Order: sequence, then C-alpha cells, then structure tokens
Amino acid sequence: MPTYFFNVISEGRRAFDHEGQECASLEAAMDVAELSLCEIAGEALKFGSKVLIEAIVNSDDAGNELARKTAEATFLPRFAAFTKFRQQ
Repeated sequence: MPTYFFNVISEGRRAFDHEGQECASLEAAMDVAELSLCEIAGEALKFGSKVLIEAIVNSDDAGNELARKTAEATFLPRFAAFTKFRQQ
C-alpha cells in the first residue's frame, strides 16, 4: 500500500508529517484526513480552545501535494445539518 503524509496547515503555517500512514487509496487517505480534522477540532473544543486548523494536505513521499481537505469543507455541511436538525 502507498504511504500518504498528512501535513497540517494552521495559521498559514505547515506542520509536516514525517512518518506518514499507509492507505489503500487516495480516497482512503482523504477519509483519514477528514477524521483527523474532526479529532483535532474535538480536542480543541473540549479544552475551550479555538480551532485554528485550516486544512490537512495529503502528499506523497516526494512531498507532492495530492489532495487537500479543508476544515471549511469538512465542518460546514455538518454544521448546516446540525442546525437544521435542531430547528425541527
């Protein structure tokens, strides 16, 4: 299986993942990125901190960006669904 690296962008700076994680496909790696965003946000909220993460970038072992999962694309649909549910 290929190794994907999950680099975090926060406040305009990039924190590089030097270990990576094996995933069956880029789609599976994007699922891992989305889950990671949710876990990071959950930890921040649990401790009363702001969620400063902007995105997780999947790259290959040469550092080439393969895909990007933004916090906005991850959270806005969930927030909209939650808001709609609460209004019912």
